[in-house]
Amino acid sequence: VRISTLCCCEYWNIQQERSHLLGCCCNCEDFDESVERIVVCERVPFQRISNVMATFQDRLRIPWRGGAKQISIDSALPIFLQPLLAYIAAQSVWCTAVVSVFVLLSIMYLYSIFVRFLPRTKFFFVWTLTSTVLLLLVFEFNVVPFLEIMPHENCVLIALVIASGICLYKVRNKAEQSHVVHSELIEETELVCAVCRRRVPPRTFHCRICQACIIKRDHHCVWLDCCIGEHNHQLFILGVFLSAGALIYGAILTLTTVCHPSFYFMEMILLPDDCSDVYHDFM
Repeated sequence: VRISTLCCCEYWNIQQERSHLLGCCCNCEDFDESVERIVVCERVPFQRISNVMATFQDRLRIPWRGGAKQISIDSALPIFLQPLLAYIAAQSVWCTAVVSVFVLLSIMYLYSIFVRFLPRTKFFFVWTLTSTVLLLLVFEFNVVPFLEIMPHENCVLIALVIASGICLYKVRNKAEQSHVVHSELIEETELVCAVCRRRVPPRTFHCRICQACIIKRDHHCVWLDCCIGEHNHQLFILGVFLSAGALIYGAILTLTTVCHPSFYFMEMILLPDDCSDVYHDFM
């Protein structure tokens, strides 16, 4: 029985031994032997590679109260990928086009892979959070300092972001309310879930990712890592519209700041006109 209290940087490793985050670079026999085999051009056994990945995954942790918390590799990828891709895309218009196509195809491919082999991945949820933070940081620290955006325009954008964030946060919190609790008494019905083999209310569908039956299930949103059902569907629609509004409004503010703006529609709406010089300034 583990009776000792762990500090924020300690954890129990896969060998059930007490370890410290500072020991993440300690020797790993599997890794050392794999490197030796690569140096002498010998094949590395699959089991050895699997052990190295398991050790790396076990040591990938962040300080947390009560013990270092483990984070999965797929969850950490967006945090490193998005700034890197943004840096590459900012080099030239062709880099932007290549990165845009690459991201689209990669996301589609990763979705097909994760759905089959790792359905409970946090990759897409972390991608959503990282995207939001990155866009806000770029806007507030690189666009607003141009002093061409009025304070009330910035406040409107922040209000849209906060409102959409609150809606989508409630969507995640209310997701479990749409789960069918089989321990509760369900009215007599002939409907039986094909997966759970239990009676379920009408218009109930089983989600193999959530491993639960969802009342009035619309779909499983990988970007929020939850199912959209009876109790959070309206909030989800509202959150999507607010998010779209924030993205469009933020894009217009950004483009009319860094590009040459022009008035359209009866000289009332300001839209970007010439963005040919935008890549001359990396920031």
